[in-house]
Amino acid sequence: MAEIARRYYMRNVDTSFGHASHLAAEALSHAEKVANFFEKGWAGFHGVEGSVEPDFLYLNTGNTYDPTVVATPGPWGDYRFTVASWGDLVESYQIEAD
Repeated sequence: MAEIARRYYMRNVDTSFGHASHLAAEALSHAEKVANFFEKGWAGFHGVEGSVEPDFLYLNTGNTYDPTVVATPGPWGDYRFTVASWGDLVESYQIEAD
C-alpha cells in the first residue's frame, strides 16, 4: 500500500500544483481506492486524515493502533510513505517533545 501511494506521488509530482501535502493526500486516496478495489485485507479505510503536531497524513482505519499507510514530510518538502500505526506515531512524538 505504501508503495502504491509512493508511486502515485512520484508519477505526479512534476505535474502537481499547490503544496506537496495536497499531492500526498491524493496519493493516499489513490492507495485507498486500489485497496478497496482489490480487497486484499486493507479494505475498510475511512478516508484520508491529517495531523498537525506531528505533521503527517494517514489513511484512517478506524482503530488507533492498526497498521496503516502514513505520509510524512521529507527534508526537501516532499513526502515519504510508510506503514505504521497512527497511535504509535503520536505517542513517540509526544515522548520526544517532553
